[in-house]
Amino acid sequence: AYEELLELVSDPRSDVAGAALAALGATRDSRRVEPLRRIPWPVESDDALGLERARTLLRLGDWSMIPRLIDGLEHESFMVRTLCLQALQEATREDFDYHPGEDEPVRRFGVVRWQEWWRARSADPILTGGGG
Repeated sequence: AYEELLELVSDPRSDVAGAALAALGATRDSRRVEPLRRIPWPVESDDALGLERARTLLRLGDWSMIPRLIDGLEHESFMVRTLCLQALQEATREDFDYHPGEDEPVRRFGVVRWQEWWRARSADPILTGGGG
C-alpha cells in the first residue's frame, strides 16, 4: 500500500494528495521519509497541501520541515493552524502557549516562542536531517 500512497501524493486533486500524505504520516514509518522526499514537489508556498507534506514528514521523523510548520501557525485557516500545532506538539511535546483560535496578536506571541525554540536547536544535525 505504501507505493500506492506515494503515487497518490502527486495526484492533481489536492484532497486526494492530502489524504495520501495524512495516511503516510499516520504510519509513523520513518522508512517513508526518503521516498517522499524524492517525489517532485511544486515550489513551497503558503498552501495547506504544502503544510500537510511538512506535517507528514515530521510525523515520519524528519524534523527539517519544522520551520515550515511554525510558519503554518500563522496561516489564515484555523484548521491548518491547528494541524500544524498538533504535529509540532506530537514531535516536541511543547506548545509555547500557542492557541490557534486566539486573535492574531495573541497567536503571534506563541509563534515567536516557537521560532526562538527552533533557532536554538536548528544547528543540531540530528534534528535537521544532516546527522548519522
